[in-house]
Amino acid sequence: MLAKSDESDSKRYQIAGYTPDSLVAFFCRHGTASDREQIKEKEQIKFLLRYCKDEKVKSLIFEDEYVDQFFSADYSGYYAHPFQKYSKFCSRLHFLTAEVSDAQFVELIGSSANPETIAADLGYCGFIVIKPLPYTMIGRTCLRPQAAADDPARMHFPTLLPIKANLFGLPLSIDSLPFQEQDREVAACATSALWTALYATARTYQHRLLSPLQITRLASRALPTLTRTLPNDGLLVDHMISVIRAVRLECEVVNLEDSTEESCQSYIAAYLRSGIPLILSFDLSNGAAKKDGPTAEQLHAVAVTGYRTKKGPVPPKPGKDPRLRLRAALIDRLYVHDDRIGPFAPIGIQPNSSTITTSWTSDDGKEQQAADPGGRQAALFGLTIPIHRQVRIPYLVILAAIQDLNGFLGLSINRGTMPGHLRNPEWDIYLVELNQLRQDIRKDKSIPEPDKLAVLTDSMSHFLWRAIGYVNDKPSIDLLFDATDLRQ
Repeated sequence: MLAKSDESDSKRYQIAGYTPDSLVAFFCRHGTASDREQIKEKEQIKFLLRYCKDEKVKSLIFEDEYVDQFFSADYSGYYAHPFQKYSKFCSRLHFLTAEVSDAQFVELIGSSANPETIAADLGYCGFIVIKPLPYTMIGRTCLRPQAAADDPARMHFPTLLPIKANLFGLPLSIDSLPFQEQDREVAACATSALWTALYATARTYQHRLLSPLQITRLASRALPTLTRTLPNDGLLVDHMISVIRAVRLECEVVNLEDSTEESCQSYIAAYLRSGIPLILSFDLSNGAAKKDGPTAEQLHAVAVTGYRTKKGPVPPKPGKDPRLRLRAALIDRLYVHDDRIGPFAPIGIQPNSSTITTSWTSDDGKEQQAADPGGRQAALFGLTIPIHRQVRIPYLVILAAIQDLNGFLGLSINRGTMPGHLRNPEWDIYLVELNQLRQDIRKDKSIPEPDKLAVLTDSMSHFLWRAIGYVNDKPSIDLLFDATDLRQ
């Protein structure tokens, strides 16, 4: 249970040792729900309990009367108006892997020590904003990915951003990406996924931050529907596109039904590496829908935030050119912000398959582990990819060029005009910004210094496609394409 302080009840914080009961008690007390069993059965709470166990969380800090900018925007536009009064204040819950007492916390707050050292000593894992709502109370959530329950060397999270949390003057920071659950009022699953993606694009491309309510209203304004805007039952792909364009971005839309390798893993590897989350839609009926396709209730949208690669040689690509081998085929797991589960929830995925394994409870009721999907099967449906307006050359154009080059290399080797070791390299193709490219080149010790200096000082486009051909796990071919060029 929650630890009681010796001070008055007006104190705005509480320190508690982590236990499953103390965590659930906090949600019951600081949300407006009082049914403990109902809270414990929330999938997000189950996921959070597994997270705390895997990350070895030992202490919780409860912060009352917290003002969250996103809930404040939604509150003024929606939650302030019912006859039933809801508070405008949230609470915030911080997770630590160190054991901290009240006295130690007071000492830390007043300490002049380096904040980074303090955060490291606390083992800061991040925070959750608790909204004062009856059931859908999990607001902005920033937790570090679950490295302890998986193999960190195989996990890739290019979408992570530095997230700052000021705790009574103590600056804390982690690398994460915000998550929140749908609230069935101003946001459904697609809105929550789009909110995560647009948070990243706002930080990267400097457009305005949107709250879930603002996203829903933008969508309905651009593409009106016959049903009510609020409460919101969900967004269509057309709605998401209209919101993305409203913040002066463009998007690629990919149909993943009857998926092949280039329309799934390689799309994710190509665009996610630029640091922007992709919105993945899947069919929870697992393809059992009628001929006219799955219904809105059967479709679910998540934000792809990372992936895991397996070890071993790259399998040949099926289809017209089996000689082309893409390193993206080694992706065997995605990490997604799933509003019905939690942040960085795993999804199992295999090459050349349109079926994925989600973290949802399986049909037989078996619960999955935090780092192991092992849950309900679903069918891939589509990808919605926010991109900068200056990116005019799509991935498929670059892929076609690499296919042609790969064939040319094979013919040249057969004719003896090219060295034989360049036959069938493993290709890694991805979108990259110029500043990130220069940082990667500076750190690459395999590039000769004269070549490195020439590339670093050359005038180039802000957005580039990079295609690296690997032979025996070493880069042998490195090509750059202007992503802002004309398609002529």
